[in-house]
Amino acid sequence: SLPILAAADLVVTRGGMAFISELGALTKAAVVIPMPGTHQEVTAAYLERHKAARVFQQNTLTDAEFIDTVRELLEQKAEQQALGNSLAALFPATATGKVVQEIEQVLNS
Repeated sequence: SLPILAAADLVVTRGGMAFISELGALTKAAVVIPMPGTHQEVTAAYLERHKAARVFQQNTLTDAEFIDTVRELLEQKAEQQALGNSLAALFPATATGKVVQEIEQVLNS
C-alpha cells in the first residue's frame, strides 16, 4: 500500500496510530473519521488540536459535508501541504529512524 499512499494527494482513514504515523512519514493530508468508542477518537482529537488532519465524527458527518471537505482539500494544494506538514511534525524522522533501527536489530538477531 506504500506506493499508493505515496501517490495520494489526500487520504481518508479511521485513525489507527500506526497508519497515521505512516501518513506523517509521507507528509500526507488526511481526513480522519475515528471509529466511535475507540482509542481512535483520542488520536483524532490530538490530530485536530495540532491542525494535523481534518477530523469528523461518524455519528454527525453528513454525506454533503464529507464530499465538500474532500473536494475542497483536493482543490486547495496549500491546505493539503499545511495538513501534511503538521502531521509530519508530530512524527519526526529521528523517531521513525529509531523505530526502524530497533526493528532491524530484532530482525538481525
